Amino acid sequence: MVNIGNGYYYEVINAFGSWLDDINYISGSQYGTVLILKENTINMNESFLNSNDFNYSAPLELYLTARTMGSNGDSNMRYNLTWSFFVDSGFKYLVRLHFCEISMLVTKVNQRVFGVYINNQTAEENLDLVALSVEPVSPLYRDYVGMVDLENQRRKVFMLISLHPNFESKPKYHDAILNGVEIIKLSDREITSATNNFNEDLVIGEGGFGKVYKGIVVLDGVVIDVAIKRAKANSRQGFKEFQNEINFHSFYHMNLVSLLGYCQESNELILVYEYMAEGSLCDHLYKKQKQPLSWNQRLEICIGAARGIHYLHTGRTTPVIHRDIKSANILLDQHLVPKISDFGLSRVVPSTYHTHVSTEVKGTFGYLDPEYYKRRKLSEKSDVYAFGLVLFEVLSGRAAVNPEAVEEENEKVGLVEWAMHCHQCGSIDRFVDSYLEGKIRLKCLMAFVDICIRCSAIKSADRPTMGEIEDDSRVCTCWCFDSRVAFGVAKALDERDALKKQLEDSKTEHGKALEASEAENVKVYDDLTKAFQREGKLRDDQRAF
Repeated sequence: MVNIGNGYYYEVINAFGSWLDDINYISGSQYGTVLILKENTINMNESFLNSNDFNYSAPLELYLTARTMGSNGDSNMRYNLTWSFFVDSGFKYLVRLHFCEISMLVTKVNQRVFGVYINNQTAEENLDLVALSVEPVSPLYRDYVGMVDLENQRRKVFMLISLHPNFESKPKYHDAILNGVEIIKLSDREITSATNNFNEDLVIGEGGFGKVYKGIVVLDGVVIDVAIKRAKANSRQGFKEFQNEINFHSFYHMNLVSLLGYCQESNELILVYEYMAEGSLCDHLYKKQKQPLSWNQRLEICIGAARGIHYLHTGRTTPVIHRDIKSANILLDQHLVPKISDFGLSRVVPSTYHTHVSTEVKGTFGYLDPEYYKRRKLSEKSDVYAFGLVLFEVLSGRAAVNPEAVEEENEKVGLVEWAMHCHQCGSIDRFVDSYLEGKIRLKCLMAFVDICIRCSAIKSADRPTMGEIEDDSRVCTCWCFDSRVAFGVAKALDERDALKKQLEDSKTEHGKALEASEAENVKVYDDLTKAFQREGKLRDDQRAF
């Protein structure tokens, strides 16, 4: 436990021991500047006092000091404020960072925005404490999970925690701030103790693998909310997915759900994940279990989810295809940060395969790539197609499969078929979620619809990459606020697309191909829907094998 800046003013001790001075942990030549709040004006808001882990939270004195990067914004942009901690290798760690905006100069949103990095991996990009705080000068903490790999058989390695200003939102100050750090090693034995004998009152969900329970783990005085997934008894499918989940959670990304631990004993298969307080994206869109999302919130969720999938496709030595992208597998934390979950069907693309993998069809009907479904050709673009369905859900507030009947239609239709029909008729407003009526600027709407259509192209070659989807979705957010900013970003993307077009002579007829693929979309989905209806397989969240 480290108290940032405490050597200058306060000695902090609580029931779990002393909080050490951070001066011995700062890495590099830049030490930043210590802030001291000499009068105790910390606002312990009611929600913080009533939280489950208040008894285990940091002492009030921790928030009276902090370290910032300093007042020179230009200089701050050229370095990271970094702390280095010696930890055991080969383990996962919970990193809990404590924050309180105690500077009297920072009282409004977008005055100080910064990123958090753990071992040079992005943990959070746009942290704005004022935006997150319930009241001024109120404490909060953020939890991150980091994996420290075993390096050359070394038992001890350094974990780096770094802060750096974020300039994309054009904040008033290019600066960062931190009050305290806790680093807790995650033990499988202690984590799996959170099951509480699988109390049925704690069930928060159920899927093909089994039931999901909410649990609480206390490690060194720190309370962690967790989600516990328990496999169905004697499930062969469950064991395969159990192994897959473990294999594909060896890496960390801010937009991927973290696996904290697992247990395989006494015929039990248990997976323990970080708890996502706001449930799934589909809960907010059409299951009506959560408050509806604003358009800006939906865009930010789409950008974050695209970033997570893009990391799977490009962030590792060998690409990973998720194979079950859907709104139910995009989970939201308490701050609506999206994270991709459920890697039970994921597949690594071997380096010997340049374009696709031939494999049996698995996934959820309604999100299946037509090329994959008909020809068993699995590629990263299969995830792109499924994500296009998620984007249609985000816009319409309806499920990808068998949505409720539209008033103007006599029968229920698939979401893609309906979207294409509305687009071709020039009445896309009929497709938009009624909650969003009058809340989306026209340029933003048309740009978003264009992304949806390109993602759902029948031919995988006509679909964009997840990186392009992330970039184009950012343009949509710009159209929401400042047309001048949007013009600059759009111009840069136009230049990128022009260069890509020059390099791909085979796509000179892209516009015609896109129109053809729209019409083909309608026909193929109509055929698939009828086929599944005949076989009695058209059900929500059903996997096709």
